[in-house]
Amino acid sequence: MPSDKAETSVAHSYEIRVIKKRLPTTSDMVDDALVNLQAKMGVSLKKITSYITGKYVISMSGRRNALIKQRLKHLMETKYVVNVTGVGLKGKIRIVSIAKFRKLIETQNSKEVKANRNSTVREDTKSEGMEADGTPSLEPQRTPPTRKRFSVFDTPPTVTLSQINGHHNIGDDIRDSYSTPVRSTTPPKKKRSLTKIFNMQ
Repeated sequence: MPSDKAETSVAHSYEIRVIKKRLPTTSDMVDDALVNLQAKMGVSLKKITSYITGKYVISMSGRRNALIKQRLKHLMETKYVVNVTGVGLKGKIRIVSIAKFRKLIETQNSKEVKANRNSTVREDTKSEGMEADGTPSLEPQRTPPTRKRFSVFDTPPTVTLSQINGHHNIGDDIRDSYSTPVRSTTPPKKKRSLTKIFNMQ
């Protein structure tokens, strides 16, 4: 009898991978519908939308419907598409010249391919620290500035005996706001005792 390991290896070797095909843009869908539905009497907007939903198996959302209308209006403004009956998108439209329209589609596809190629080059070079033209990136490395922080738990500076006797004031650069202040004058009680001693002498 075959072992369990052999069965699992065979099962893994026959795994089916489902590759999700990327849908074309809405503009490409409209161009494809106009070419395939081309007729002398023209086609309506409803027929174009039903062709797109049937061929590409998609639902017609409000945004997609707006993009279809936008593409058709652009083609009408650039004189690639004209009205046969009615006015605007309420009537039937058709392509003026199939040859010119196919040339327009070819130029658009070549631009899209070039843009995708440039984007992939930028992503590859960015990971390696290179520019799009192959030169090394010269972006300077910025280090965050260090901040001097003071805490109440900091150790106060040491004060020498000569500084106390000489009444030297400690500067702000040495003593922070949390250290013990140094007396600059003699206390009154000590001063009175000293005067008594001098008077007795």
